[in-house]
Amino acid sequence: MKRLLALLLACLLLVLNACGTPTEDAANTEPSELTAEELPESCRRWFDIAASSGTAEPDSQLPFAEKGHDCTIDGGGEPCFNGFDCVLITGDGTLTFTTMGIRCGGDRFDLTALMVAGDVTVVCPDMELLSNGNAPAYTQLGGTVYTDRMQVNGEVLVADGLLLARQLLEAKACTFRGGVALIDEYNVDGAAAIVMSGGQAYFNGELPKESTIEGGAGTLAAANLASVTANSYNATLLDNEQDGGAYYQTDFSEEWAPVDGESVMWDGLCAAQVEPLCWFGGTMKLNGAALEDLLPWDALHLELTGSNAISGELGGTSLLFTGDGSLSVSKLSI
Repeated sequence: MKRLLALLLACLLLVLNACGTPTEDAANTEPSELTAEELPESCRRWFDIAASSGTAEPDSQLPFAEKGHDCTIDGGGEPCFNGFDCVLITGDGTLTFTTMGIRCGGDRFDLTALMVAGDVTVVCPDMELLSNGNAPAYTQLGGTVYTDRMQVNGEVLVADGLLLARQLLEAKACTFRGGVALIDEYNVDGAAAIVMSGGQAYFNGELPKESTIEGGAGTLAAANLASVTANSYNATLLDNEQDGGAYYQTDFSEEWAPVDGESVMWDGLCAAQVEPLCWFGGTMKLNGAALEDLLPWDALHLELTGSNAISGELGGTSLLFTGDGSLSVSKLSI
């Protein structure tokens, strides 16, 4: 009989990474007075789940992980939780997975394979989630999740919090009930069914061809919306080219980034919010760096520490500067 894991991280202190975390307003984007009856029937899927916490009762007999401020999991060469049907990650600390990531789900019972709730921050380079019965393979009720590759054999449900997925693969259905989802690439064999009942979903690229959007509430932005069937109802549907994007991601490559791990560092699994509705995915950190040129292919978030200098040219389509350092540049080309 397969095991059922509830991994509850009850951490006392949230240690934020330098890239920033979603603000309270960003994590609670759905007006509380909205009711299911105000939405078209096609947009009511999983509507009531936004009221769920995903956490265990105080007298729960479920096993708890060791308490601590931050946790790191190494699968020892294998994906973590391989063979488990359901994994619940919650709390208010930071959980970091090594390169092997997570693999779970694949049973017949109606249980989500991976659920994230609370105020936890999860950094996981790779996720492989298999649906259990008719439940979503991935459910997010809160917290912050950063992942490079999210392979979902089933449905993705985001009801609150922040999700940054560099790649979303195989998910034939996505429901956005609340919170913010930032997705660079969305690839699936065939069309996808997307339901908007609240929150914000920003896709840097195109949606799968011939997909359908049921837009009851919230905001969705993607490239080339003309390639999908969009029923907007009361949702705001934006085309990145025509309306301007709200999510700026960095296509990182060592061809333009002289990363040395000390004065120049790159973190692709983080996001920064610029008020009111603008997000940057990934951060380059400069700490007393001296560079000839820095010419990213697209947008770039630079976090500055100490005195930094670029003797040549600084480029990019959009630039965000944060930190307490300084930067001198001979030529700025945006």
